[in-house]
Amino acid sequence: MTNNLSLICQTNSFNFVSLNSSILKKRFQNYLDLIVHNIDFEESLNISSSRKFFIKEFCVDSWYFPSHDLSYEELIYVAFIIIQKSCNDVKTEYNSNSCSNLSSNSLNDLVPSNNKIICFLLAVKNSYHAGNKFHNFRHAIDVLQATYFFLIKLNLLSTDSLIYAKSQSQNRIIKNKKLNILNSLKSKSITQIVNEEVQNTLDKSVMKPIEVLGLLLAALGHDTGHPGLTNLFLCKHESPLSTIFNETSVLENYHYIMFEKLITNFWTEKHFIDLPKTVSCCISLKNLITESILATDMAKHSEYITKIKHFKELANEYNNNANKNDINKDEIKNKIKNQIKEKLTSKLLCSLIIKCADISNVTRPLRVSTQWGIALGKEFGEIATLESLLTINKRLLDLTLRLVSCLKNNPELYKGQIFFINTFALELFKSILEIFPNLRFAVGIIEKNVAFWEKIKYDIEINDGKELNGLDEILPLEAIY
Repeated sequence: MTNNLSLICQTNSFNFVSLNSSILKKRFQNYLDLIVHNIDFEESLNISSSRKFFIKEFCVDSWYFPSHDLSYEELIYVAFIIIQKSCNDVKTEYNSNSCSNLSSNSLNDLVPSNNKIICFLLAVKNSYHAGNKFHNFRHAIDVLQATYFFLIKLNLLSTDSLIYAKSQSQNRIIKNKKLNILNSLKSKSITQIVNEEVQNTLDKSVMKPIEVLGLLLAALGHDTGHPGLTNLFLCKHESPLSTIFNETSVLENYHYIMFEKLITNFWTEKHFIDLPKTVSCCISLKNLITESILATDMAKHSEYITKIKHFKELANEYNNNANKNDINKDEIKNKIKNQIKEKLTSKLLCSLIIKCADISNVTRPLRVSTQWGIALGKEFGEIATLESLLTINKRLLDLTLRLVSCLKNNPELYKGQIFFINTFALELFKSILEIFPNLRFAVGIIEKNVAFWEKIKYDIEINDGKELNGLDEILPLEAIY
């Protein structure tokens, strides 16, 4: 099976433009259909029923998503649950009267079978470099899960199309078990922050199910083929990629091109490019995925902050007019509302959500965010010592250790965490509340995390690290777990 999957990935490097390559693509599709028909990919993942239950009930829907505690096969299963759930939403909408112009054959092309989805996910996994300490398949699934979580919190993804439907009594038992386990693992204050209900400002109709699916696919493939380097490094050393893309969003353009070649082997190219003509979307699946992946370029960070601030100004103007006794206030309010609707397109929504998901590591509870901080630091360390890259150990990084051990083994971790939070993450997540108030939980956690790192900084720089030895006693339960 491994050889078959390798062929799937290798074939993606071809450009299907000439007659010969068109024939090759047709042969490849026949070969792929044969593989999907004869291999049970879910069974090949070899995940026990108890682990599947754990993943479905305690990982996929949790902001404590323990990505470093899951195997690659289990990460694929996480992605399968999320993608299939979104596909179910697509089927539900396009089986309705409003989309009767979509034939059953077209729907089958648009939404692959479960087996083909898992085959696709295996191919995506192979397109990420496992040797990367941070920008690997684990990061892709983490961003996918964060995107999925945000979509649910924003009421843009339904919660009633779960793959494995259960009776009410089963759900009640599972919910009680969840509460008992979660209460034993997490700090009550963090749990309350994550579960806090905030009035949603978004109409669910602002994004169609197919656009939600496109965003989830973009999250999955947003770092496809990542070399473990930065745009700055590639441009500084005049790499071929930086020349091709004119030193603009070099990696992000590369990721999209790689992912496009991969995805069009599993999704019919006709629907991938011409979707609006079929299902009345305002943007094609291809363009939505392109824009979403390009939005992850950190060089565009301030550009998106400016856009968010513009919405804040409109919101303030709306609220100010709401409090006036002006006879024309309703007309003014409606005018502002229309301005917001015109500017807050599904394309911009997707870009904002994936940007938040891409740097959401620092908004996770401490144990999880610390693991990601170490991984990113290790990858940046490899870039700094690139001249000795060939001798660097390429084994997967073991990050299943406890937070206390992480801090003692990486005493300068606080510097990177404080810098990244204060420079990028905190401003973005605070600003985004004007549009997505349901994401307030992320701000609450990030503020708790930065306060923790400030305490660590004080202890190390002022107090000579005297309190580090007593971390077991002072750390909250959810951080130690």
